[in-house]
Amino acid sequence: MAKRKTILIVDDHELFRKGLILILKEESSFSVVGEATDGNEAIEKARALKPNIILMDILLPKLDGVAAAQRIKKLLPKSLVLFLTALGHKENIFQAIRMGAAGYIQKEIGATALLSTLRQAPSAKGFICPTLSKDEIASLMDKVKQGKVEYERITSREREILKHICDGKTSKEIASQLKISPKTVDNHKANIMTKLGIHARAQLVKFALRKGIIDLKV
Repeated sequence: MAKRKTILIVDDHELFRKGLILILKEESSFSVVGEATDGNEAIEKARALKPNIILMDILLPKLDGVAAAQRIKKLLPKSLVLFLTALGHKENIFQAIRMGAAGYIQKEIGATALLSTLRQAPSAKGFICPTLSKDEIASLMDKVKQGKVEYERITSREREILKHICDGKTSKEIASQLKISPKTVDNHKANIMTKLGIHARAQLVKFALRKGIIDLKV
């Protein structure tokens, strides 16, 4: 008999968690080993339990699901993260692909379809998202790859300055922290924008968000 896949459920709604556990009990190949109600608890439970699959929401207290999942993937690179959420925006799905999630499932999915999706997750060769076509998923994957190429164009110093810019610091504040002149900071900022083809601070922040330099706030 094949070993059952262990699952950690992360959602701040108790009724939803308990209902999900009842559904998963119908599948003999799964075993729910733990529950978490917020992002921080999810990290601690994942570290302790080392589940095969983390089934988690994005909208979580204390630490959002994407940020928590990023940290979990660093701790447990072999564990599969699948988001189970009410959010259906492509930007959220893009973030899931970028941070290395195995799939993205919307809560409107039926019980039978959910079980089927979870069964195929360990052997799936690509990103799982029942609500998107293969072409739509491929398009988002291409955008993630393009973002990596763009990021590699800037130097390590420019990446450091970019993070400070996204943290809301002024050129003077960045200069003081890095012990360089404000003019040097401005030169680096100009170089970053030229290399990335970006013309406004808001676009810099959006780029950094997609690259995971700053976390998605939901």
